[in-house]
Amino acid sequence: MAELASILSLGLVAALTYAVCVLVRYVQSKRRIRGILIKHWPGLPDHWLYGNLHQNPMRDPKIRAAGSEEGLRVWREMTVKFPRGYRWFHGALGMGVVANHPDIMRAVMKGSDPKPFLKFMPSYSFLLPWLGYGLLLASGDTWFRNRRLITHAFHFEILKTYMTIYNKATDILLRQSPVRYCGECNHPRQQRSCFREKETDPEPAKSKDQPQDFLGILLAARDEDGKGLTDLEIRNEVDTFLFEGHDTTASSLTWMLYAMATNPEHQRKVQEEIDEVMEGRESEVIQWEDLGKFNYLILCLKEAMRLYPPVPLIQRIVAEKDIMVHDRLIPKGAMVDLNIYALHHNPEIWPNSMEFIPDRFAPENAVDIDPFAYVPFSAGPRNCIGQNFALNEEKVILARVLRRFHIELDPDHKVVARLQLVYKATNDIKLKLKPRF
Repeated sequence: MAELASILSLGLVAALTYAVCVLVRYVQSKRRIRGILIKHWPGLPDHWLYGNLHQNPMRDPKIRAAGSEEGLRVWREMTVKFPRGYRWFHGALGMGVVANHPDIMRAVMKGSDPKPFLKFMPSYSFLLPWLGYGLLLASGDTWFRNRRLITHAFHFEILKTYMTIYNKATDILLRQSPVRYCGECNHPRQQRSCFREKETDPEPAKSKDQPQDFLGILLAARDEDGKGLTDLEIRNEVDTFLFEGHDTTASSLTWMLYAMATNPEHQRKVQEEIDEVMEGRESEVIQWEDLGKFNYLILCLKEAMRLYPPVPLIQRIVAEKDIMVHDRLIPKGAMVDLNIYALHHNPEIWPNSMEFIPDRFAPENAVDIDPFAYVPFSAGPRNCIGQNFALNEEKVILARVLRRFHIELDPDHKVVARLQLVYKATNDIKLKLKPRF
């Protein structure tokens, strides 16, 4: 017994020693990152324990009471003060840089660094039980393989087949039948049908006459070794697509209609363009060939997504190696807040950034726009894989809605933006739709 107790004691001492060594090494790593950031990056004074968290605008009760507009204002003020990025400490352990300039965005986004999953700073981790390791949250070899397999689902020829679906969905919207819409999409009978498809037809045959749905493409996808996605991977990707494809698209459409209501002169130009494209037609259906003709609609949609980016902020961990940008070092292990909202309102990049000016994106002006100055769908290898799907869908919906209706603000309703994962309004956006014909 004495020998056993001695062995257990030695084992416990060894385990504790190892744990202390790991902790010391971890703290030393964080001290190194902190020292580099303080040396290389400007920023607000920080506290040794809670960093800059006490300066987070949304922790101020007065700002919370006033709504997220105040938080957005603080973001803009910080961008004016530090237009080329600044350090920000999320407590004693979470240390990183806020990116609000194209050069920093490029330096970070051109890699495939993972999203942060730190226990002391949840960030994206709250999505993990729901979305799993789909494209949004996966990293490394898993992300690379699955991204390659899923890319086929958004091929040019595949997207063309969805035009009928876009138009049918818009028909439902225009008939003002939300109950029927929800029923068609979410009825248990339809859900059971999808499950039976997986069980009875695990490798669906390809048909040129029938649109290839996302689930079918995932079921048929194979890598170079002939291996497909597992059931769990398919579920994760479908959940990710539903999450990223619904809330963000709804946000983009809502704020675009809001921009039309607040800028009636631009709304009229969009409607004149749509009328010209649709002139002489009995049907309101938008054809694939029409999408490239809505030039001014596209300019307005781009400007709306600049002013009101669907996802205002994303994050990365610098995982592979140190990054040097503007003669400043972002050390390996640091977190980077890619503040898309701040980037899109950076006065160094976008003069009169709070104004709605669609001609910023006119061909003669767009050639001067840095590809990493405008990133509503992110950029680089980890950009939104479904961005063309989303843009086509939005163009169909907007063209048909603006063809039929004139959009006006509700004068009795004040819109207050809300800072969260997806850009929304705290109290919704109320608009009046008046028939044009």
